Amino acid sequence: MEKKNTILLTVIAVATLLVAVVGATFAYFTATATPEGNGGTDTVNTTTVGDIELEMAPVTVSNDLKYPGGFLVVGASVTATDSDTTNDFDLTYQLNGTISNGTGTELTWTLYEVASQVATPVTGCTVNEVQVGEETRYNYTGCTVDATILGGTEVKTGTVAAATGEGLVTPGTATVTATGETLTSSNSGAATYYYLVVEYPNKESSQDADQGKSVTATLKDLTNAQSVVHS
Repeated sequence: MEKKNTILLTVIAVATLLVAVVGATFAYFTATATPEGNGGTDTVNTTTVGDIELEMAPVTVSNDLKYPGGFLVVGASVTATDSDTTNDFDLTYQLNGTISNGTGTELTWTLYEVASQVATPVTGCTVNEVQVGEETRYNYTGCTVDATILGGTEVKTGTVAAATGEGLVTPGTATVTATGETLTSSNSGAATYYYLVVEYPNKESSQDADQGKSVTATLKDLTNAQSVVHS
């Protein structure tokens, strides 16, 4: 039987300037960001490459990470439109994100690209509890990432080191950088979706020190955009 760990996490999920607050028993989730980019709002990030407008905007966020065995999923759409609808174009760009891990547990992450938006990235989570002495410990079982995400293109994967120092004061960090990403347009535009999936594993050893710590996942912006227009 899996070891049940008592974990309450503050999960901060940011997807391109997304702002959302979700309440839940035993934990709270917040998402904040500082407006940037030139899109004119605090919810998108846009840039212009020649006649082509490239836009990155937030999509569904799933914060099933408050117990071991859960996932944090951050999503973003990338859309390119051309003011000249008679031309096709090829567009390349770099997608940038970051992860900060305030827990004492090493995390794993995977960036996926999919063709369509996913309404509910994680389903099936069941909270389990067991009494250990005077403590009640919790974990998740059954959490499943949506098949559309898992069936997409695995762009990049990696780990986030555990936080260090007394009281886990120094978080582990990871940079998510996907270079050479492409969009190919037929006439007026093209679109794709990215999902950054962070897994919080349930360990055999105690994870009690993780209680109240935070995990931050961000899909921040697009850089190094270049286009080739086919007349």
